[in-house]
Amino acid sequence: MKEKKLPQFLFNLTPALALLVLAPFALAGYQEFPTSGSYSFTVPYGVTQIFVTGSGPGGYGHVGGQYNGGGGGGSGAFIKNQSFIVVPGSVIPITIGGYANNTIMGTFVSLAPGQDGTIPNGGLGGIPVGIAGENGSPDPMGTFSGGGGIGGFSPGLQVPGDVGYCIGPNAYYEYDCYAGTMGSYGGGGGGGGGVYYDGRGYSYEPGEGGEGFLEISWVNPTFGTINITSNNPAASWTLSGPVVLGDSGVAQTYNNLPTGMYDLSWNAIPGFNPPADPAVLLLAPDGNISFPEGVYTPIVAPTVDLNFN
Repeated sequence: MKEKKLPQFLFNLTPALALLVLAPFALAGYQEFPTSGSYSFTVPYGVTQIFVTGSGPGGYGHVGGQYNGGGGGGSGAFIKNQSFIVVPGSVIPITIGGYANNTIMGTFVSLAPGQDGTIPNGGLGGIPVGIAGENGSPDPMGTFSGGGGIGGFSPGLQVPGDVGYCIGPNAYYEYDCYAGTMGSYGGGGGGGGGVYYDGRGYSYEPGEGGEGFLEISWVNPTFGTINITSNNPAASWTLSGPVVLGDSGVAQTYNNLPTGMYDLSWNAIPGFNPPADPAVLLLAPDGNISFPEGVYTPIVAPTVDLNFN
């Protein structure tokens, strides 16, 4: 069988340039899952690779203590633009984690929640690569009003909860305390500020962690047309590339095939020599290509000369 060779220029391209050659007019597809709950994602036709950004939920900040602010919650575990190979048309279940629950995408991704803060320590980040919340600060001004810790976060991906704090005392030895804010997109909640405990039972709410999320993007596939012909009605073949097709006959036209490299293999017919398999061809966006006609030739039995004269 003749060895098939790819066009040499393809070997000299970086993956990014190859994408430009194969799909110069491709548009990016995008779907986001920003709130906790159960969902599903259906891989579009022709798409074999997706890119995922996401996070587990953030941990809660902790209420402030008598002399210390509460620690900020840790950020949820996160990934950014991580690629995965997928099967077109497959349905992937998705769970977006609320407080203390993982964000999960099928068998591909599981992002743990950040841990809650304590007094005065920040909570640990989720696995993998979650960021720990900051520690609450002790009584910084001698007023028994420690500052809360900032929630953990990944810059550019999550927003942390801001610190809680207390100010005072006033003329009546009272303190005004403010809650830490909620983190967003899996950022940890801010810790509560510390408060002087004077026996009156001060209570104080820390910031909550943000919910998990997922963002899925992909390059929309481009399409073209492939034509196959043969000289024998019994001919059959296998077309292999971004999709695999088996067919037969003297002529077939395939519309709306994903662009890429395609390989054609002819099957044997009893009593005929099969055609040589042609070279691999590139189907470009909106392209229309034809493989050389598959010519089957009859097998001619050798003749034996029985004339002994």
